[in-house]
Amino acid sequence: MIRYIAYYSFGGYKDMLLGSYDVGNIDSESDAKKDESYTYYSPFLQPWINGQLTDVDARTIGQLEQIKDKNHIEIIGQSCSYKMSAVATKLASQGGYQLVCCALDEESFSVAVRNIVGESKDEFGRPIPFMMQFILSEAIQADKLADFFRTNFESVKTRLGKLMEYNPNLNCLQFHLTGANCLVDEALSSPKLDIGDSTKQPIRLIVIHKSMKLDYAVNQLGFNISDVAKAFYDDGSRVPVQSFSTLDFQNNSAKGKHSSSVIDKNEFSDRLFAQLKNIRFSESDKEDLNEIIKHINKILFRHKL
Repeated sequence: MIRYIAYYSFGGYKDMLLGSYDVGNIDSESDAKKDESYTYYSPFLQPWINGQLTDVDARTIGQLEQIKDKNHIEIIGQSCSYKMSAVATKLASQGGYQLVCCALDEESFSVAVRNIVGESKDEFGRPIPFMMQFILSEAIQADKLADFFRTNFESVKTRLGKLMEYNPNLNCLQFHLTGANCLVDEALSSPKLDIGDSTKQPIRLIVIHKSMKLDYAVNQLGFNISDVAKAFYDDGSRVPVQSFSTLDFQNNSAKGKHSSSVIDKNEFSDRLFAQLKNIRFSESDKEDLNEIIKHINKILFRHKL
């Protein structure tokens, strides 16, 4: 199952559970019905159902009657049974990234997209920017969805922006559930892209703006650079792998300690090889690789290994 979550402003920003999709199990007959293609949210609906909304005109009652028995958008943290994980909450509240595919725990993953511009406007005529998360239970689906989003980034953001809209006839927010399902189907049925090998690193893929520093973006989410499997700029280019030795030596020098006595060799090698395994070496890398091999041999000789 895939859950759709948004941090969206409708009378103020809220975490919303927009709906869900059992991939491959959609009822095409009911999905063809227009009123089943959306989920709805009105801040007046639940108070009205509970009998707490008494001073209301006939037109509003008619609108609430129309959406009462439809599928509803739920506000997370209120009566909603779904609880966001700490990582998913950070993805919603923190900036720095444009797109990220991240493990929430051992059994769920989030593909999150920020800075989506909706077609609806607020009361001042301004567009409503929002972020959206796709919560999945399978890593391979999360990887495919994230890579499809990355390679079609601007068109995907445009399509996502059209999923949320204000319905003036019903005076409520509506989410185009079928539109989201179609986007997921297209991504998961697309040819295999740059999925790469399975990874144990929590940030499986991240896209940042060209002016953004990778370490800042991942630190905002509570992670380190060593937690990143793949990183790209939003122009499609790959973020260069940072020098772990330089990073560690600078940090240790700031503490006034001799670097060779404080580097955790196991951590260093784990971080280094976690990055190297994601590189597809080419002929242009040959000279640098030979230099790396030469220096590694010096270290092995020095330690008599």
